Amino acid sequence: MIDERITASRIKYQNPYAHLNDLGEFDADFSIRTSEISAESIRGRPTPEYTGQRMFTDREIEQITRKLLRLRWKNDMAKSGSANPRDQMNPISALEQLGYQVEKDYSLGQVVIKGQANEVGGTIDKEAGRVRISPQFSPEIMNFTAAHELGHAVLHRAQGLHRDKPLDGSSGSREAIEYEADKFATYFLMPEKQVRKAFKQIYGTEYFSFNEDRVFALTQGTSEAFKKKYGSLRDRSKLLSSSEQFNGKHFRSLVKQFKVSVGAMAIRLEELKLLE
Repeated sequence: MIDERITASRIKYQNPYAHLNDLGEFDADFSIRTSEISAESIRGRPTPEYTGQRMFTDREIEQITRKLLRLRWKNDMAKSGSANPRDQMNPISALEQLGYQVEKDYSLGQVVIKGQANEVGGTIDKEAGRVRISPQFSPEIMNFTAAHELGHAVLHRAQGLHRDKPLDGSSGSREAIEYEADKFATYFLMPEKQVRKAFKQIYGTEYFSFNEDRVFALTQGTSEAFKKKYGSLRDRSKLLSSSEQFNGKHFRSLVKQFKVSVGAMAIRLEELKLLE
């Protein structure tokens, strides 16, 4: 019955974000007014004081990104009468909606992390309302770095000019505030429902088990050869993330669809338990 209500709502209201809420109840989520595009309205509460410890749980961060994506979708619907959920996963556009000026800048300098100098991939100055992204890195790194800065814009207080090394979402984060911005970027660029939907469209299943038939459909090889080449879970998740053919059909890989690195998508597939 609940699933029928969700389907009916998505058709009636053209709302791809109608969902089951955390209580297992139906929620079309039309509670946010389209005029409310601010970090505090998205966050739902004042920004906590940063003490070096986590300020948000992973679940809270995911709920915040969902709220932002739904709000962006609603704004597009209000403007043009149509909206594509994938278009909402654009961090630069989201930053601009929050009032930030976003620039590409090669000369961002270096940041020292644990005694090691790294080229700066992005900066955010909340007080000046300015974000800069270095174009010297790959599009995937630029995209994740921009989403990371968006995470700072939504979750955290102004702290002067904040510099970040180039990020692709595949490495462990540093301090708590950086971990939170990384998680925000992950949930924003790779929303669970969109990743699950794309995964099923490509592989025809909600969970990929590497049996003999699927291994051949994926690699045109034997299970024995597959196990030697792709022995770890990470190897297999990277393969599913980057593959552009399965069972004789060709398609855009998950990493190209979501504009993220192979490492970032591989980790996301594992988080969602989409493969063995």
